[in-house]
Amino acid sequence: MNRFLAAAAALAAVLLGGCNGGAPGAAAAPKMEVRVYAVPPEQTDALRETFNKVFSTSENAAIGKASSPAPGQLLVLAPANLQGSIEASIRSLTANRPPAAEKAPGRQMRLAFWSVDAIPENGRDDLELDSLQGALEEARKQLGPVRFVLRDEIGAVSSPGQQVERRWLGAKLTNESGRPQRQLAYTLEDRGGGLMLNLHVVEQVPVMIARDGQNVVEYLDIGADTTTAIRPGQTLVITRNPIPKDAVSTGEPTVSNRTTRLYLVRVDELPAA
Repeated sequence: MNRFLAAAAALAAVLLGGCNGGAPGAAAAPKMEVRVYAVPPEQTDALRETFNKVFSTSENAAIGKASSPAPGQLLVLAPANLQGSIEASIRSLTANRPPAAEKAPGRQMRLAFWSVDAIPENGRDDLELDSLQGALEEARKQLGPVRFVLRDEIGAVSSPGQQVERRWLGAKLTNESGRPQRQLAYTLEDRGGGLMLNLHVVEQVPVMIARDGQNVVEYLDIGADTTTAIRPGQTLVITRNPIPKDAVSTGEPTVSNRTTRLYLVRVDELPAA
């Protein structure tokens, strides 16, 4: 913007000199004309302000007016005999301009989310969890002898500051009423060279309840709301939920009252396109 203001004095000398060819008041009112000039979109506002400053330097009334109906278009109302100078001035002000700084594409971060059950029994962990063994072994130290079973997983890609919401149906829980809903919502934010993850997750667990003298299966919501620092490439166990005491196995293997459900996340930065 300062570059345009610095050019305003020279521009004023050209335009006002052309307008005041004789003594003030000696000439008839000039014929006004409107022209639309194509200008670089990123310079539209600066050009409009520059011309309006120049036009307003007349000793009497402003000799013209500049406006912009849209980026890249400069609409100029001015004396017809000045439009040639205005066009030349626009070419001068936009020639050899510094290249517009291209807006750097936002960082793209991939978040992976897993729902994993820690079952208090001997046995091998699910093969799908091999890539998570580092984080799971830390959890095993606190939980004791357990076997880890994958319940669900989902992923999404976003930029820092972008809110993401995902809703899906559980892959392994089925019964006569259909598969239970699961919901994940999160935002990653840049914080001092790292990332802050705000995460909300809700899923449904089948529980047996007594109703009208009969035992029926209903679904109880469990989940987590958490805010945690995380580094790209880091896998974290963000929360642990004990399975409700009345949980039942409805198409889902080995759900017991002693099962603990873990939520894990991993964030990776995608390479720039």
